[in-house]
Amino acid sequence: AGGGGAAGQEEALLTSAMCRDVKITLLRSMCTLADCFGRESTLNFLLPFLISFMNDPSWEVRAAFCEEAALLPKKVGQVSTEGIIWPCYEQALQDQEERVLQAALAGLAVLVRQRVLRRQSLETIASKVAPLLIHPSGIIRTRTLEVIAAIGQQLSAVDQFVFVLPKLRPFLRFELFGLEALEDALAQPLSRRALKCALHRRPSGEALHEAILNRTPFPAEAAVEEAGESGDITAADLAALELLRPYLHIMLRSRPSAAQISMAGIPGGVVFTDEQLTFVAGPALLHKLEYYAVNPHCASNRSLQALAESDDIGCPWPFAARQQQRLKHPLGLFSMQAFLAQALCLPPRPRDLGALNYLDGTPYSIYAASASRSDAAGREEAKLRADSAGDSFLSQSGSFMGAERHRSGAGQDLCDSIDPSLDLLSSSSRISASGGEGQRRSLDMSGLQGSDSSDALRGGSQRSAWHPQGLLLATLYEYAHQSGVPVVKVDATDDSRILVTGSKDGVVKIWNCGLLSCDMAVASSHTFTVPCTSTRRKQCLRALRTVRNSKALAVGSESGEMLLYRIDRGGQSATQVCKFATDNASAASAVMCIEQFDTDLESLVCFARQNGAVHGWDLRRDTPSWSVPKVPAWLGVPSCMSLGSDGHSMVVGTLGGGLLVYDLRFLAPWKQWRVASGAAALSMRTANFVSSPSVFVSLDSDCNEVALFDVVRGSCSTLFLTEPVVERQREAAVSVPTLLQAQPGLASAPPASPDALFAGAAAGGSRRAVGSVRSLWLPRGAQTFLLAGGADRKVRHWSLDPEHHTAEAFVVTPYDPMSQLDRARERTTYTSNHLGDVFVVQEQLAPAHGESPSRGGGGAPAGAAAAAEPAGPNPNHRDAILDMCTISLQSDILVTAGRDGLVKLWR
Repeated sequence: AGGGGAAGQEEALLTSAMCRDVKITLLRSMCTLADCFGRESTLNFLLPFLISFMNDPSWEVRAAFCEEAALLPKKVGQVSTEGIIWPCYEQALQDQEERVLQAALAGLAVLVRQRVLRRQSLETIASKVAPLLIHPSGIIRTRTLEVIAAIGQQLSAVDQFVFVLPKLRPFLRFELFGLEALEDALAQPLSRRALKCALHRRPSGEALHEAILNRTPFPAEAAVEEAGESGDITAADLAALELLRPYLHIMLRSRPSAAQISMAGIPGGVVFTDEQLTFVAGPALLHKLEYYAVNPHCASNRSLQALAESDDIGCPWPFAARQQQRLKHPLGLFSMQAFLAQALCLPPRPRDLGALNYLDGTPYSIYAASASRSDAAGREEAKLRADSAGDSFLSQSGSFMGAERHRSGAGQDLCDSIDPSLDLLSSSSRISASGGEGQRRSLDMSGLQGSDSSDALRGGSQRSAWHPQGLLLATLYEYAHQSGVPVVKVDATDDSRILVTGSKDGVVKIWNCGLLSCDMAVASSHTFTVPCTSTRRKQCLRALRTVRNSKALAVGSESGEMLLYRIDRGGQSATQVCKFATDNASAASAVMCIEQFDTDLESLVCFARQNGAVHGWDLRRDTPSWSVPKVPAWLGVPSCMSLGSDGHSMVVGTLGGGLLVYDLRFLAPWKQWRVASGAAALSMRTANFVSSPSVFVSLDSDCNEVALFDVVRGSCSTLFLTEPVVERQREAAVSVPTLLQAQPGLASAPPASPDALFAGAAAGGSRRAVGSVRSLWLPRGAQTFLLAGGADRKVRHWSLDPEHHTAEAFVVTPYDPMSQLDRARERTTYTSNHLGDVFVVQEQLAPAHGESPSRGGGGAPAGAAAAAEPAGPNPNHRDAILDMCTISLQSDILVTAGRDGLVKLWR
């Protein structure tokens, strides 16, 4: 019941916030709507509808009406302005919220300057705003003077003296003959303390409150002197209250009752006490005072105070100035969001990048409480299984799958000690797989629990139990038939509704996943090309990533631009939302890799360029948010990247074999490693089942090597590999990759060129062309297995379960007649052993001796692809597999993209 009540309250808050934002959006478009409706429809329908917003309990809505309605007089005429619009401002002048009063005075000044009001109306306005000349608020007094000045501009000196000054004379210290020196002649304003005493019935002002409300004389002089001794009300305040009596009487009569103020029946409220006045603010009111969080489950790298004071650390927080530029308005736009952005240096709300949808079309968010609750039990159960299995395996082998240690000091921050390495080791940053396959980061760091990318059982299958079977469902031929260029990237949105593919020549295609499993000849829903510069006919696309919790994608181009697209109408179109251009387009600045994650204050895209620059881009900005020191040129071009689930760490791999670890809280490099052999890092995924930050890295080798590196200690704990592809090297001993401290003098060979990433088998005997893993994939939540696809056109399933590391290892893809090994009918077996501290799992081939070949050494799970030669066309890719992702509808589907221009779907 408690969970249901919390969910209902959250839904009520969301509904309230959405209604308020919708109303404000309508009011901000009031003039545009009036042009569309025309004068008659505006008077008959639009204006009466918008006037009803003046009764809205949200002060932002009422203030927005006062700011915008002042621009309507020339569209509705003088009669409607005096009979319909002016009464709305007359009501707003008595509003309980001072910010609405400020907006009403600003709107009145604009209304008067348009010269559509008659002298009699101007005289009425002067009489209504005159009491505000002695209001305690300096802003209100200033805006009142602006209204009177606007009135004076339309009246002659005689009219000012005859019609306006008599209304103002009670609030002046001395006689005036014009409005020029009005500010200097104002009487002493009422003090804020006296106003509160009179309005809130404090002991020293209770008699005054009753006198104002009931229109009775004020207390005698003795009572005034007694009140003056308390310091709350002076004789000058009493004189000012006498002048403000008519204004305050109307305000007190229009105040809501105590029951309406208290909202005591609303759960989740907070009690506020103002001496004798006590009331409860409901959750809707508190919601308006809270800042919109992007991902409430993940803390940002720096606190609000650090962001606001970040000028001292060389990383300014530039949202406030840009927000002020965006919020310029003829009336001085004011809203809670603008106030927070300016006063607290907060970033603006996230961009509108589309909402996720269930199969029935219902929108949802992966950060909602219901979404996180639905899969919490499954994640916890999988975590316990992984922990228990890790304890067992650790006692046997002492290698990489150590048990997860639960610490009492989980909330420790890097700032707690001088050495960041000691703190990061003790805080045990859980880094989960941050792949582009839509399987986003699952937070379990420092006592915080995050939500997975979607419901674990959304498609009717449990992700932890799913294993690919190697059954081909469909092949997408559009790239192969149109251009024949490699499909280098494939990714899906968090709801598995949209599949996005990108080719080497910059052509991006959007696919409706709902059609992929039921239509054998499905066509893409939309196709667009990454914009190119004037010197190139087409861009070379190297990086693409969907944005978490949205229908959007970030694309990196050859010219160094980062482009953000929103997918609209269920994949029927893609709109470019913003673009982040490079500072130096002439340099080698191609975007090589992209990753994206959210925190409670940031929606951050991290990317690395060919020239070694590594940037962070908050999607709400048009310029980079931060940058870290460049990757050294002698380590090669950045080729892959992985992010920690907490958003505090980042690892960048290079084509020169470098692994650079950055701490995003300090925006500084932490560790720099280099593979001793100089093998390039081609793909990278983070591991979340070990206590020390670790990453899976596929290395440029001839035996499909995938190593699990501890990036803190600089050691290799696990190695998955096959026998060398080259026949003459099959008898060679297994060589375990090692990490060395990166130094310029250790460079053994020139780093590979980024163009080699797309090189095919005709690349002149490169090892990368025949025996390297090009793409890695890890499941959401509990990481129980690893998929590796590469240049040999195969996808391999490596088990991360220590008890079944050989029994559950197999080749996912079916028999391949193009493969020399498959044609030789060699039997695949898997062995595991220890080479020092490294646990090695190797795939080996042995003659079948007349037996029917099988995969997995007899231990492959039921339903694995049979090795017997099938009848019909070859279902496999004809060239290297460059990227992988998964989608989940009624069942889980593996998607592979190849250098042959084909995209294949496997079950």
